[in-house]
Amino acid sequence: MKRCKEFLLMFFPFLGLSILSVLWFVLNTASGGFFSGAYLLELMISPHLLIVLFDSFVISGVPALFLTGIFAFVFRNKKIIVGRKKYYTYLFLISLIAPAVIISILTRTFDYINNTIYSLQIGILVVFIHWIIEWIIEKCKNRKNKENQTF
Repeated sequence: MKRCKEFLLMFFPFLGLSILSVLWFVLNTASGGFFSGAYLLELMISPHLLIVLFDSFVISGVPALFLTGIFAFVFRNKKIIVGRKKYYTYLFLISLIAPAVIISILTRTFDYINNTIYSLQIGILVVFIHWIIEWIIEKCKNRKNKENQTF
C-alpha cells in the first residue's frame, strides 16, 4: 500500500500541473485569436509533440537527474537516517534547481506561470525516476535474499 500511496502522491500533482498547463495554453492562444479546438487536437496528436517533450526533458531533466543523483549517492553513502517523506522532499527541492536555472538562461523572457509549471513537472518526473530506481533495487535485493535463503 505504501508504494501505491507514494505513486499517487506523485501522479495527481503531475496530472494537475499538466491540466493547468493545457488550460494556460488555451487561455493564451484564445486571447491571441487563432485558437480552435481542431488546432489544439492537431497539436496534441502531432508526432512533433513527443519530440519536443523529449528534447525539453533532455535539456532540463538530465541536469536535474545529475544533481539529484549526486545528492542520493552522498545521502546513501553517508547513511543519513531521514524518513522517506523528508528524503523525497529534499530530492524534489533539489530537482527544481536545474530546470529553473536552465529555463531562465535559455529564455530571456521568463513566463513565470508556464515555466514554473514546467519546472514543477520536471521535479516530479525526476523524483519519480528515483522512486522507480529505488523500487527496482529493492526488488533485486529481495530476490537475491530469497535465492540465498533457499540454499
